[in-house]
Amino acid sequence: MNKDSEKYLERKLCAEVKAMGGIAYKFVSPGRRGVPDRMCVLPGGRVVFVELKSYGKKPTPLQEIEIGRLKDLGFEVFVIDSTEKLEVLSSHLRQKYLGQWVTVSGKELAEQVARRENK
Repeated sequence: MNKDSEKYLERKLCAEVKAMGGIAYKFVSPGRRGVPDRMCVLPGGRVVFVELKSYGKKPTPLQEIEIGRLKDLGFEVFVIDSTEKLEVLSSHLRQKYLGQWVTVSGKELAEQVARRENK
């Protein structure tokens, strides 16, 4: 399976969130299209939303509107389209919400992602 496919990233996200002691709910909202794919509930009452895309794909205009609405309400919303970005997200969540030290910083991973995207 392609490691940058949406399906692979979704499975990996669920496993990462579970390893943190949380749950990555499939987020479906009847009557409201464009919501993010996953609502991740983390220990300590933390909730973040994640939209997963195949590598290089972008959210639709409707998804951008919903992402904006959630951000306006104070939620963190992430768009993930690669395993590297998922690693950055995992590092961010572990450090910010769980206080866990990670051997590679989110900044270092973000730089790796940027280098890959500039190739």
